[in-house]
Amino acid sequence: MIAPMKSPKGYLTFEEAESLVEAAFEPQHKLLLRFLWRTGARVSEVLDIQIKDINWSKGVVEITPLKKKVKTKRYVPIDKASLDMARKYLKTRSSKSLYLFEGYHQGHMARQTAYWIVRKTAESVGLEGIHPHSLRHSNAMYWIKKLGGSYETLRQIQMVLGHTSISTTAGYLNFSAEEVRSEYSKVFPD
Repeated sequence: MIAPMKSPKGYLTFEEAESLVEAAFEPQHKLLLRFLWRTGARVSEVLDIQIKDINWSKGVVEITPLKKKVKTKRYVPIDKASLDMARKYLKTRSSKSLYLFEGYHQGHMARQTAYWIVRKTAESVGLEGIHPHSLRHSNAMYWIKKLGGSYETLRQIQMVLGHTSISTTAGYLNFSAEEVRSEYSKVFPD
């Protein structure tokens, strides 16, 4: 059985996600938002990215999953612009932390800090109720809207998001009645 998403409004459009990233003032905040949006990884997974986890030449990031969720690491593609942003950011920071998103005492940024960054940046562009997981949902929905809901697309999204079950990924196929009506009219015009 496919578990439906709690709300079809739990994601941002491509334009909203991009404007959210652009609205961030601090380079670290902009990079955090970009990685959350473009990788579709969970906030804890993004915060755990170490610099050595990025394969700069292949354009992939090694994601260490949450221990409760999945046992194996996965390799998630990341676009060149995001990698360029990361390179530029790394050149400007003074910290010697192993983590891409450094926090205090050479560790990584705290989850609460990441939540605050996402929420405050979203509010600055008039988006309410946005949190890091909203960007994960947005990533999956953008794939589906761009490539369709075929089994192959779902499998690719499953691999990127690290879902153990395809039925979890298929939950993103639950569109609103308005979206279904719009698509129906394309198939069966008057």
